[in-house]
Amino acid sequence: MHWMHLLGVVFWIGGVAYILLVLMAGLPHVALRDRARMMPILLRRFLYLVWVSVAVVAATGLYRVVFVMGITDVAALTMTRYGNLLLAKLVLVAALLAVASSVTLRVYPRTVRHLQTHLEEPADSYRCTSCRMITGSIKLHLETGLVLAAVIIFAAALLRGA
Repeated sequence: MHWMHLLGVVFWIGGVAYILLVLMAGLPHVALRDRARMMPILLRRFLYLVWVSVAVVAATGLYRVVFVMGITDVAALTMTRYGNLLLAKLVLVAALLAVASSVTLRVYPRTVRHLQTHLEEPADSYRCTSCRMITGSIKLHLETGLVLAAVIIFAAALLRGA
């Protein structure tokens, strides 16, 4: 079960890193009309992967806490070092979920709506001020997610020793 938890984390965080470090870096070299065709599909698939990963991580994490660690009440969370670290990790995970929700509910729809305006652009059109602002918003969300993920992974490492 632990391997499924790790695999979910790898898909989620690895996907964020790929989008941020590879895909976003290449966007300025892609014509606007090609971006308009490509990005909605890529982002939709990415968000699907994120939420499936979230479900796997949540289910396997809950299983581990209850059935492996035997934590079944609030006192076990608040009265032990392990419980305190776990609570801190859960707060960070909640923040990461808020970032993912913002991308899903706000950034993605706004991006798709705007990109539709570029479907008929000439093949040599590469610049758009609104696209630059939307890209900046996406990057900010992804960077925030990666920082939170790094701290969560650190907290998870501390849990191994608690």
